[in-house]
Amino acid sequence: MTKNMMSMSGWIKQLDNVLEWSPVRKCNLLLSILLFIFLQYTAFHFYELWSPNPYVDYALLQSMTPIHLSLISSCVFLILSGRWLNQFDWAQVVLPYIYSAYYACTLLYLAHMTGIWSIAVGLVLAGAPLFGFILLASRVVYVVLSLACVVIVYLSLMTAFGHLPYAPLFRPTFFSDPAAKPFMLLCYTYFALPHFISMVAFSDLFLRHWRRREDMIHQISLTDSLTGLSNRRAITFYLQKYLLLCQVEHQPISVILVDLDHFKQINDNFGHLIGDEALRQASECMRDVVRKKDQLGRYGGEEFLIVLVDTPLEEAAQIAERCRRSLEQTLLWSEHGVRIPMTASFGVYCSTIADESMDDVMRQTDHYLYQAKSSGRNRICHFGSI
Repeated sequence: MTKNMMSMSGWIKQLDNVLEWSPVRKCNLLLSILLFIFLQYTAFHFYELWSPNPYVDYALLQSMTPIHLSLISSCVFLILSGRWLNQFDWAQVVLPYIYSAYYACTLLYLAHMTGIWSIAVGLVLAGAPLFGFILLASRVVYVVLSLACVVIVYLSLMTAFGHLPYAPLFRPTFFSDPAAKPFMLLCYTYFALPHFISMVAFSDLFLRHWRRREDMIHQISLTDSLTGLSNRRAITFYLQKYLLLCQVEHQPISVILVDLDHFKQINDNFGHLIGDEALRQASECMRDVVRKKDQLGRYGGEEFLIVLVDTPLEEAAQIAERCRRSLEQTLLWSEHGVRIPMTASFGVYCSTIADESMDDVMRQTDHYLYQAKSSGRNRICHFGSI
């Protein structure tokens, strides 16, 4: 039982990544759904042969037996062929057109037999291209959809002018006899509902995966890949957001700009790998010090930016001092076991002026950082500190 559950879980996990599948594998999934539809129609077919209903054309049903069996056989053959052809590059371009056309034509054949303009069949036919747009390339869907539209127009015209019967699987009394309505409802529910549910379920699965992937891409776009902190785009967004918020609520907002001392020398003397490790350790030190409500990000190069909401200058200076001490005590070692001292300079600024722009805030913070660097580094500078 546990093994079967694990197998089912693995199968669902594979489906969850279906958007990363090759075009041929996606087409095989499409044909697998179609195979289920064929089996569903065949079950109805043999049930009606075994227990004939007066509203079903029994003679036509008998003649359709080889057709239904050939549809199942051809679908299985295409699925097996697709599994083998998946290794070829040309198949990724050609087979989506062939398999999608096969899917559309056979679906239209079944729709014609049961009534192409019924509401239930219309839902299935309308949902199929939407499902295709999620799963396949747009050009493939448009080509096959154009073919399907031509077939639908042809079938409609032939039926309208009496050259083809409408819903030939059923006798005319199926649509005219009031007593046939319960059977009609059951038939269309049986034919359309499983297909409709499968399209909705798979579409939901694909869209949820797509949303997760979009969220991940969005998160990557806001995260510095080396340190895992917010990148410059994200941290400046937070600064702008909280700056406006604090001005509206008349709260102080403090900003700390951190610059690692002599970082170029670390790169030049010990290599970029050690330099990267220095950035990672510095980010960890500051992450451990700042509060949960604060925002910490890599501003650029060896510079970090800390945004402190509802924080006066004195409290911001204390947080900066704790960061400075933590960095000073950090143990960074070279490949040869030499300890590399790591310190940083801090510029701290608190904005209490209404309508002060982000550029003005950063200009003031950078000014105090410059003072910290020019006055000996490994120190904190802010208004009134010098």
